[in-house]
Amino acid sequence: MDQDFIRFGLAAFVTLLVVVDPPGVAPIFVALTEDEPPARRRKILIRAVLIAFGVALFFLLAGRAVLSYLGVTVHAFAISGGILLFATAMPMLFGQRGGLQAPTQLHGAGHLSLPAGNSNALRSGSHRHDSTAHLAS
Repeated sequence: MDQDFIRFGLAAFVTLLVVVDPPGVAPIFVALTEDEPPARRRKILIRAVLIAFGVALFFLLAGRAVLSYLGVTVHAFAISGGILLFATAMPMLFGQRGGLQAPTQLHGAGHLSLPAGNSNALRSGSHRHDSTAHLAS
């Protein structure tokens, strides 16, 4: 086989392995399916792998056409992905937590019904106004 083809295949495989991150995803899958019987867990796993494979195959075959239709070049897509990655990583470098990583003090599903501003204020403890107090009177 051609040396460049082998090098490209190895680079593509390593990149896919880093992006998918099986060691990082496995504990999440186990935690989400811990109450499921083994047969159902296996069915969920197979379905998830097939869906991921289908999405990857679709974008492998039609990705350039979709980007072309949208008027986006591959280089612009890569640059925008880098900018998003940089914007996500900057708070992590300075030890700040993102909104999804912030610990919540609310229990249950009550905070889902609050607007984002009130929910954040209640979480931080800096705002003690009950947004539903007017409904009780």
